[in-house]
Amino acid sequence: MSIASSERAPQTNDPPQPDPPVRRTVTAAFAVVAEVLLVVVVTAIAVVLVFHLWNQPLRRPFNYQRDSLSMLSVVKSILEHGWFEHNPSLGFPFGQHWGDYPLEGDSLHFVLIKAFGLFSKNPVLVTNAYFLGGFVAVSVTSFLALRYLKLSLWPSLTAAVLFSFLPYHFLRGTGHLLLGAYWSVPLSCVLILLVLETQPLVPRGERGLRCFGRAVPLFAATLVIACTGTYYSAFFMVLATLAGGLRSLATRRWRPLLAGMTLSGFVVAWFALASIPALLYQHQHGKNPEVARRTVQESDYYALRPIQMVMPVPGHRIRPLSNVTARSLKAPNNSEGTSYLGSVTSIAFIVLLGICCLAIAGRPPRSQFIADVSLPVVPALVLAVTGGFSWIIGLSGFTEIRAWNRISVFLAFFSLAAAASAADQILAVVTSRTSTRILAPALAVIIVTVGVLDQTSSAIVPDSRRSAAEFDSDARFVRRLESQLPTGAAVFQLPYLPFPEGELETHHPMVDLDPLRGYVHSHRLRWSYGGMRYRDGDWQVSAVRQPVSEMVASIAAVGFQAVWIDRFGYFDRGRTLEEHLRQLLGSDPVESDDHRFAFFTLEGFIRAQAAALGPQGVASLRAAALALPRLRNLSGVTEEHPGTGEPELLAANEATIEVTNRTIHNQSVTLQASLSSLVGEPLDVQLSLGGRSATATVGVLPSQITQRFTLHPGKQTLLLQATSAPGNVVRINRLEVTASP
Repeated sequence: MSIASSERAPQTNDPPQPDPPVRRTVTAAFAVVAEVLLVVVVTAIAVVLVFHLWNQPLRRPFNYQRDSLSMLSVVKSILEHGWFEHNPSLGFPFGQHWGDYPLEGDSLHFVLIKAFGLFSKNPVLVTNAYFLGGFVAVSVTSFLALRYLKLSLWPSLTAAVLFSFLPYHFLRGTGHLLLGAYWSVPLSCVLILLVLETQPLVPRGERGLRCFGRAVPLFAATLVIACTGTYYSAFFMVLATLAGGLRSLATRRWRPLLAGMTLSGFVVAWFALASIPALLYQHQHGKNPEVARRTVQESDYYALRPIQMVMPVPGHRIRPLSNVTARSLKAPNNSEGTSYLGSVTSIAFIVLLGICCLAIAGRPPRSQFIADVSLPVVPALVLAVTGGFSWIIGLSGFTEIRAWNRISVFLAFFSLAAAASAADQILAVVTSRTSTRILAPALAVIIVTVGVLDQTSSAIVPDSRRSAAEFDSDARFVRRLESQLPTGAAVFQLPYLPFPEGELETHHPMVDLDPLRGYVHSHRLRWSYGGMRYRDGDWQVSAVRQPVSEMVASIAAVGFQAVWIDRFGYFDRGRTLEEHLRQLLGSDPVESDDHRFAFFTLEGFIRAQAAALGPQGVASLRAAALALPRLRNLSGVTEEHPGTGEPELLAANEATIEVTNRTIHNQSVTLQASLSSLVGEPLDVQLSLGGRSATATVGVLPSQITQRFTLHPGKQTLLLQATSAPGNVVRINRLEVTASP
């Protein structure tokens, strides 16, 4: 030991010196990190217990149908092809392009999913990890937001965990994976509260680095909001502008309104930049109005139902409460059924609503913070409820924003923030009278435990074990298919379903997006499903209307090497179609373990076709198949044997069929129809298209009609008119519109 260090410092009476700024900053940073780690640990423990993760096979999807399949395909596209916009494995031979259905509003989510892909290329595992990680992310961002708003540790932690475990999060599941990752909503709510302050966002007089330091976080915040969900971006802009306007009316100052409009303008600018790829695609290929067509009336169908918000969660652990919700679900319209808040948040919401009513009556709350968080509640409800002012937004052309019930997460955050503020005030009074330090953490543990139990149930918590058997059966079937086909082989899927949002015309167990099951499991095949409707991929609509032999010839010429059949898409479970294919191909199909799927290889047929037609003949057949005009039944036409794959149709005395020329040029086409009388009595039939018509008298035996027409680009209507006795209709044995040489 040195002499200097061993000598005792002289005693002084000087006051203690304050910590230097750097030390205070480091200490504060360590405190924040410690608090965030506490939130992460608490949330992670809750996730493990709620989901029973020790029993969950995380390489199996939490949900395995409809939107969950679509989300899995998008994640798989990002992992395999680098991004979501173009996927050459779907929509063969043109590929899948999302330019008609822009997803750029979720770009930041996709960047994070791509980062998850650095650790695994399994789309199911990455999707499940992002879903579960979303609980931690929401807890952390909401906790930091509440702490930024000067709320104390334990009320902030309690509110953050309850906000993360909203029933909304579970009910969105992996199907609405990105809506469930609502970790940017707390940031939006903080900015809305900043708009309501009387001080400007960037104080006047600040220049240089100080001004830059104030502005950059605002730019970054609006960038995050713009790229983490189109709905949440829209809700932020509407609430920031309207709440700012209300505060401007109350204070007679323009500053809050201008602040809300300025931040909304930043969000619009960031969103426009992110949307450049989709805008360029639509500029090059034209806008596709048939994809995701929305109507203003849907604002009512998907409106917010405040009574649903305060209802117990479906399948509540307390049976009488569960029964109450079950009875409420018998209403004609339950919107999306995801707006439940849970008991704690519901109480806070009702109180906040009462505060709003008192403020309107001229009795504002004493707390400025409570007044601020209650102000956005009014415009949110006025807009989002059934018959609300969201109609004005829809009538203005923004019909894509239709599911206003999703604004419930904003209302939940404001309600929990108000509750946390009230808890702060109560704790301040209690702790001033007692010296105990255990009260706040003890109450936090109790409220979090009871609240999470109240907000969850086996009916809403996803469980990957429910779909594991079905998922594994499909995986084995696709592996068998891949073992019999070369790398890069294309598979034609039946029955045909348009993408996206396509359903069969009659009720079947097969539902929208089910054809994505093959792609989700495959590693080296290409698939017919997934091309955007009303684009190049619509050639399939006309191809499947042909007799089976001609359909197979067309798809083989296009380049398909196998036919996949989902038997759940046919009333006879595909027996009629498979019998035709057996006779044509001379082989039996390979079946999945659960007997739902079957496939035929076309190897022998392709060789025979090439030998018979030669390269030029196959190329001509391919060109003709891809140029087939699209036919769609509009009115007066029904299937004679629905769900069997048979092409026969029945037409009433007057029927209309839509014919679409999918090229940008006039197209010379030949209409070939085989018509007969259903009950044998003669019928006079006229077919009209594009100003020209063809007539024939048809009886019990099929009569052939052939007529050439010229199709202009776009849609035209084929009109079928018949004179018949009551009870007699026209049987359409065959109807084709093919490109003329």
